Amino acid sequence: MDYENLSVYIFNLLETELDSRLYYHNVEHTLGVINDCLLLGKQYELNEQDKIILKTAALLHDIGFLKVYDQHEEQGCKIAVDILPEYGYSSEQIARINRLIEVTNVFVKPENELEYLITDADLFYLGTDEFNRISSNLFKEWSAFNMVNGIQDFFEVQIRFLEKHTYYTPLAKELLNLQKEKNLQLVKDALEDFMNRQS
Repeated sequence: MDYENLSVYIFNLLETELDSRLYYHNVEHTLGVINDCLLLGKQYELNEQDKIILKTAALLHDIGFLKVYDQHEEQGCKIAVDILPEYGYSSEQIARINRLIEVTNVFVKPENELEYLITDADLFYLGTDEFNRISSNLFKEWSAFNMVNGIQDFFEVQIRFLEKHTYYTPLAKELLNLQKEKNLQLVKDALEDFMNRQS
């Protein structure tokens, strides 16, 4: 598995071909997910192959945005099947990577350690003090792609999502849950302020 050369190729693709309206699902996000996978992965005794599988899935988890917005995970899996054999990945390794890409869809439940890790890394920002800045980028993106009908709709979607969201790994819970609760309250306060200004 030639992860190093693969990553050079993929980051070049992301930097040159992603839609400029992807204010959230961009190179910064992909880099963050890779780094957060490695950070959270320290709590588990991952072997070298599992680390590369995890990093590769993080690298490719949003590559489907090159093709589509909705169902980008499915497109990402197709791209992985096309690209990864050229970099020495076996069909079994590609199948594992594709499963990890699939679980970054918020409607798919993770079932093992690697799946927990990529799921938590993908939404790491929910429990950080970067939440407001990153959420602002998500709002700009969703607005550009007509995914929300204004700021009130966005706040309401965020509140529902944060209230249902769960981190899976012990380290993510320890590091992020407290700030995530604070961020939820920030969104509730922002919605209340917005509603008061409208009345």
